[in-house]
Amino acid sequence: MIPRMDNPINGYLLRDKRGALLPGGRLEFFDSVTDEPENVWDAGSGQTVSLGEVVYADAYGLLPDFELTPNQDYKLRCYNSDGDFMWDRDGVANNVSDLLERVEALESAVAALGEDSGPKNLLTNGSCKAVREDRLQLGFGVQPDFAEGGLAGVFAKVTNATGGTFIRVLDSGFGSTGVHAQLDNVTTDNSGALAELQWRMPSGDGAAISGDAVVFTVKASQNSGSAMNAHLTLYKCLTNDDFSNLVEVSASTPVSLGSGATQELSLAVENPGDVSTGVACVLTFTCGIVSNTNFIAGEAQLERGLVGTQFEDRPQLIDQAAWSQAYLTPDLLPEGLLGEFPLGAPNSYWLRCNGQAVSRTAYPRLFAYLGVAYGNGDASTTFNLPDYRGYTKRDTDDGAGVDPDAASRTDRGDGTTGDAVGTKQQDELKSHSHTFASNTATGGTNSVNTKLNNTNDSPTTTNATGGAETRMKNINVNTYIHI
Repeated sequence: MIPRMDNPINGYLLRDKRGALLPGGRLEFFDSVTDEPENVWDAGSGQTVSLGEVVYADAYGLLPDFELTPNQDYKLRCYNSDGDFMWDRDGVANNVSDLLERVEALESAVAALGEDSGPKNLLTNGSCKAVREDRLQLGFGVQPDFAEGGLAGVFAKVTNATGGTFIRVLDSGFGSTGVHAQLDNVTTDNSGALAELQWRMPSGDGAAISGDAVVFTVKASQNSGSAMNAHLTLYKCLTNDDFSNLVEVSASTPVSLGSGATQELSLAVENPGDVSTGVACVLTFTCGIVSNTNFIAGEAQLERGLVGTQFEDRPQLIDQAAWSQAYLTPDLLPEGLLGEFPLGAPNSYWLRCNGQAVSRTAYPRLFAYLGVAYGNGDASTTFNLPDYRGYTKRDTDDGAGVDPDAASRTDRGDGTTGDAVGTKQQDELKSHSHTFASNTATGGTNSVNTKLNNTNDSPTTTNATGGAETRMKNINVNTYIHI
C-alpha cells in the first residue's frame, strides 16, 4: 500500500495515490459514522487548540503536526492544490486506548465469517521504516543492527557492510501492492555477511494468532550475479512489544535464490504457542561478500488458517511518529540547522550564511524560523541570512561570566544587542602590562633613564612585531543553513 501520508518526526507529508507529494494540497476530516466535519487538534495541546476540520500542506507538501481525538474514527479526504480530489480513507483512528478490545472485536468478526470466506485484513503492520524522500541526496546508510523500539513496522540490517541504503520503493512492478522494502547497492567485505529484513507485529496482533497454525510468506529477489541462500525465521517477544529481546519460534529450510529471479518463500508453523507478546518475522539473505547488490522483499503475508493479510499501514499509528532514533534520515534535518562543509554545499537544500537577502516565499519554513532576526531584507519580500564569513563562532555567555563584554555585543541585524544569539564582537587584545629591568645612569650633564614609570619620562616606541590580528591556529570551512 503506497503511503498517502507519513510522519517524519514533526509533521505529515501529504501524497497522492502514486506517492507523489502534494504541495499546497489539503486534507479534510469527517466523522466516520455521521460523515459530518470533525476537528483535529494542534499536536501537544491536549485537544485544547483546534486546527479545524481542514489542514493545508505547505510548499513542500508538509502538513502541520496534528492530533486526532482518541477513540474517534475519522474519514479523510485529500485534494491537491487545484482542488482536485485525490483519495479518501475511512476508519482512521488516533493511538487509541482500547486497541486490544478493537483487535479482539475484529478477530471475533472475522471468525464469525468462517475460515473459507477469503482473505481478511486481520493482522496489520506499521509503515515501512525506510527513506521516504532523501531530500539531501545523501542516502540512508544500512545499519549493522535492527533499530530498537516497540513500534511495529519493517526494519533492516546488513552485517559487514561498507555501503548501501535502505529504501521504501513505490513500484507496481513488484507484486500487486506496489510497495516493497529494498536494501539498495549493498557492498560487504566479509564472507559471513548477512542481509536481513524484519517485519514486526505488536502484542495485540500476536494475541490474534496465539495457538493457531500460521504461515508466513514473502516474495524476495536479489541481483548479486550469483545464487545465494535465503530463509525465513519467526520470533516472539519475551515481553510485550520488546523487539530487542526476541526468542526464535521456528525457521524455514534455506532455499537457493537465483540472481534476478523473484521467488516466494514460505514458513509454516503448526503451533506457534503463546505469541501474544508480539512477533517478528525475518527474511535472511546469506549474501557473503557482494558488491552493489539489491535485496528486495515485498508482499509479506501472514496467514491464519485461510484467513490472511498483507502487511499494510496500521491506522492506529497514523498520529505517532513510527521512526526509531537510530534510523533518522537526512531528509529529517530541521530548517535552521547549521552545517559546516569542507567544500561547497552538497545540494540545493543548504544556503550559504553570507548575510544575503533571500525570498520569504521561496523559503517559507526558514523564514518562519529566522524571521528578520538577521535583517529585514527589503522589508517586504525578502529576509537576511546570518553572516558567518571570517568569524569564529562563540556560544552565548548566558550568565556564565566567561564573556566580560557580553553586554556590549553589537547588533545582529534586527537591533538586538548584548548577550544574544547572532550579536557580534570585534577583535581585541586584552589589556595587559609588561615588567622589565631598568636603571638610571648619569654622566656629566647627560642623564639616561631607562625606566618609563614617570610621567615626565619621554615615551619610547619599540619596533612593531606580529601580524594583522590576534588569532589562534585555524582552518577555513563554509557555513550553510538548512532550508
